Amino acid sequence: MEIPPVTRTYVVGVVSVSIMEYTGYLTRADCFYSYDSVFVKGEYWRLLTTFLYFGRFSLDLVLTLYVLVQHSKPLELSFINTRDYVWFIGLLASILLLYSTFYSNLFILGTYLKDCMLYIWSRRNPDVEVSIMGVLNFKSIYIPFVSLTLNKVLSITEDGISISSADFASMVIGHFYIFFNDMFPKLHSCESPLKPIWYWFEKENDEEIEVDDEPAAAENIDEDPHPLQNNNAIGVERGQVDAEVDVIQNDTSVNEQFHETTNQSHTEPANPTGSLQNETNGNPELPFNIPDTLQPVNDVNPHHEVGEDDTLRQRRNNDEL
Repeated sequence: MEIPPVTRTYVVGVVSVSIMEYTGYLTRADCFYSYDSVFVKGEYWRLLTTFLYFGRFSLDLVLTLYVLVQHSKPLELSFINTRDYVWFIGLLASILLLYSTFYSNLFILGTYLKDCMLYIWSRRNPDVEVSIMGVLNFKSIYIPFVSLTLNKVLSITEDGISISSADFASMVIGHFYIFFNDMFPKLHSCESPLKPIWYWFEKENDEEIEVDDEPAAAENIDEDPHPLQNNNAIGVERGQVDAEVDVIQNDTSVNEQFHETTNQSHTEPANPTGSLQNETNGNPELPFNIPDTLQPVNDVNPHHEVGEDDTLRQRRNNDEL
């Protein structure tokens, strides 16, 4: 089981103080908190040891640390940053110090801090089923009251059960945190007054950044007020280009067919009438014959050539004679 850093550090501190008391380096009198001891006598270490002292090292301390880890771990994991959980622990500790200074001196504040975390966890997870030794089953929202009852039952004396306002100090402080951190912002639609102080400065920085970004956003709007329409225009232009390419390809194929037809016409015989005569006169299916007047001149006079002068024709006839 991996323990988050803040919870692990707190457990190590508790064990260290218990071992120091067990070995005689510290006593209970050196760990409790009082206003005179801290601010009059200058014993400032009591501000720390009062939250780390849970008694001498024993089986009871082990069970206490187990309960502490079981409830401090999910609380720490519920925070985004580790420093936020440190702020949470410091805030509860500060309220406990104020309560102990001005209302009722609690002396040893570690147990009250543990009970505060237990109350806050039970309020944030009210429907978790909890079992005590498999005998008593109940929902987690009742853990603070069950824990208080068991402590009072186990501490019965001859005078009976004693109940004081200090017994409810953890519940009061825990509920104070729950109200102002979880409920108050929802009721009034505002920020939590207990949130870490560094988030207030980050909010101011974010507002400055947003103000600086507004002119740049306006410039982008002026440059391209209708980006979707521009994209559509680009798509239309591409479609027109594709259509023009198809037309050019069709024209090219038509030109190729035209050139092929022209070449075939140039390779045909130079005497179309003679070929027509040969093809039609010998075909019995044709209903007519080519008239003799259309016969080529070469059939009457084989030496006659079209386009020759009469002088050349007469000289040739004289040569033959």
